[in-house]
Amino acid sequence: MGVQDWASRTGRPGLGARDRGAADISWGLATRGCGLHNVAGLRDLEFLLSDFKMGTLDHMHLLVPDRQEAARWYQENLGFEIVGEYAAWAELEGGPLHISADGGKSAIALFERGQHPDFKVETWVAFRVSADPFVTFADELASKSIQDGDGKPLGRESVVDHDLCYAYYFRDPYGNRFELDCYDYDRVNRDLIQKYAITPIRFW
Repeated sequence: MGVQDWASRTGRPGLGARDRGAADISWGLATRGCGLHNVAGLRDLEFLLSDFKMGTLDHMHLLVPDRQEAARWYQENLGFEIVGEYAAWAELEGGPLHISADGGKSAIALFERGQHPDFKVETWVAFRVSADPFVTFADELASKSIQDGDGKPLGRESVVDHDLCYAYYFRDPYGNRFELDCYDYDRVNRDLIQKYAITPIRFW
């Protein structure tokens, strides 16, 4: 289909917003020499139409001298409570102590300053998604320009197994660090780990 055909489609009555967006993008790709017969053009179109959204804020990391002392301060002064569901992580050397003021919907992960062999003790923000968008994110990484914390390309195989959830760690172009978590452990194990025979990264 030529450029003029795509141009006429963009104005055709009855097209939904997403269809019009697809037509506009395809027309733009065609004018740049990336017609739909071009594989690279198809990858560009698929990426631009991705439905992936980063999801809900899950937790943020804070560095403190003593996790238990800090948890008491946050409880007495700001109404935070320890999240019992993730207490096992706090039992590991250097592990995070999760506290929440909204029943665990969002949290602060308290880390003690210092060097710990099994944990990255840094500040970053974590988001949470369900299994489908998590797998979509993994599948689309090959077409995106996202780097891990070391500046290497983030790939499907970069997934981390935390026993209670799976996660990806990455940074934006400005050095800000992020974490994407999915607590639908069995679904991700089936649809991502087993499907692609991935050996996840483990911190412990």
